[in-house]
Amino acid sequence: MRAGRLRTVEALTVGRTAETGRGRRSTRLPRGRTPGRPGRRLTGRLPLPGQAGRTPNPAQAPTTHQPPEPTPHPPRQLTERLPLPGQAGHTPNPAQAPTTHQPPEPTPHPPRQLTERLPLPGQAGHTPNTAQAPTTHQPPGPPPHTPHGRPPRRPTARLPQPVALGLAQSFARPARSATTAAAVALATVTVTFAVGLALTLGAVQTQRMLDSSAPVVVETGRGQGGPAGAAVVPAPGQQPGPQADPADVAAALKAEQRTRRFYSTVQGEVQVSGITGRTAVVGYDGDASWGAPELVEGSWLGGPGQAVVTQRFLDAAGVRVGDSVTLTEKGRSKTVRIVGEAFFTEDDGMVLLTRATTLTALGLDADAHRFHAQPVSGTATSAYLTALNEALADTGAVAHTNVDNASGVIAAMDALIAMLTLMLVAVAGLGVLNTVVLDTRDRIHDLGILKALGMTPRQTVSMVLTSVTGIGLLAAAAGVPLGITLHHYVTPLMGNAVGMDLPDAFLTVYDPLPLALLALGGVSIAVGGALLPAGWAARTDTAKALRTE
Repeated sequence: MRAGRLRTVEALTVGRTAETGRGRRSTRLPRGRTPGRPGRRLTGRLPLPGQAGRTPNPAQAPTTHQPPEPTPHPPRQLTERLPLPGQAGHTPNPAQAPTTHQPPEPTPHPPRQLTERLPLPGQAGHTPNTAQAPTTHQPPGPPPHTPHGRPPRRPTARLPQPVALGLAQSFARPARSATTAAAVALATVTVTFAVGLALTLGAVQTQRMLDSSAPVVVETGRGQGGPAGAAVVPAPGQQPGPQADPADVAAALKAEQRTRRFYSTVQGEVQVSGITGRTAVVGYDGDASWGAPELVEGSWLGGPGQAVVTQRFLDAAGVRVGDSVTLTEKGRSKTVRIVGEAFFTEDDGMVLLTRATTLTALGLDADAHRFHAQPVSGTATSAYLTALNEALADTGAVAHTNVDNASGVIAAMDALIAMLTLMLVAVAGLGVLNTVVLDTRDRIHDLGILKALGMTPRQTVSMVLTSVTGIGLLAAAAGVPLGITLHHYVTPLMGNAVGMDLPDAFLTVYDPLPLALLALGGVSIAVGGALLPAGWAARTDTAKALRTE
């Protein structure tokens, strides 16, 4: 019993425990020595636990150290000659002993330098290893949506750098950009509406008088209205002028080679059913469709027994287009049918237009009082008048240009519209100026950094102006249609206020060229409001800008 205890104590002193057989002590090995190969260090040739090639022995006794078998020849340097696990040529040995390290077979040729000879992942000739461990990093291939694996380029990559920075600045502060856009859009809407209203008023000024489309008028000297047989009474001290024969005047006009077309008119007064008092009537002889007033509804005179009136006349008589009215004079009556509604303001629009034969049926003088002529295109009006007056010298008729009876009210409205438009444009420009000044002062430190990196004053001006140019273009693109819509809504209301309907020709006054100019006008307002802040930013000293917070 005592001998067994001594053996146990001796084994504990040595640092080893007995594995099998009582009374047998384990042999204590020198530190760092291997049996059969004295002087060899284990740490110099064999892999340590945790290194490549080291396989733990699950069957090893927990208390007894089993040294590896002696190596028949010195091992090679694993880091120089042998492929590492995961490289080409390395094959794991499933039958390897759990506790014995078996070095791989020698390589007949030294391995090539991987970084020089072997293709890298992503290059031509590289084949991925599908059996590789899942922890191996696989570099991603080129994106399928970009050619040649190149990353997609930004839309502003090809723009100059100041322009790209200016466009990006527009989206940096959405609230201020919206304020600038609102100011520019308001100015664009105002200018578009003002231009359309001015064009409409110009058309009203031109077409408000009857027969205003004829550039030349020939006076025969006969009375302008009244019952049949009425004559012109000269003023005191004046001799009555000669009265030309309408047939002679018509012959002279036909004989003149530079006359393109003409027609004649005669005036009178009759009683119209539904209208209190006498009503002026104008009778037409010949094709007067080219000199007729603008039609709102219906058609022009096409034969006897037809009439054309204004909206004011329809309201006063209580009729509409398609109805009939009766004309009465000296016990004679003639029923005419209203075939069209026209726009004109002569005699407050209370004039009935019909054929000259209608006046003849009522017993009125139907001889022409005036001839309205149009010369051939390209003919000077003065030369035509000179030749025509020479031909009419023996008839007693006189030719002159059509007098433009301009309305002072319309002229005053045009001036007022222009003044209000300029004021609103100035307000919009000041709004853009205020917004750009605030934005430029807030970004003065960034401007200093850009200047320190080499941005020139000209590039600074370009960047600031570009930041509002895009906003101005978008605002103008939205403001022009809004201005047109506002014009189409307000202008008919103005006509209804005076009891007149406006023709469609007075509303469709916008041509493509004016619309393009209006859109550029919105951009001009934005750029004009940003000129002063852009100049201030270009003149700012770089060091002062960098010190500003």
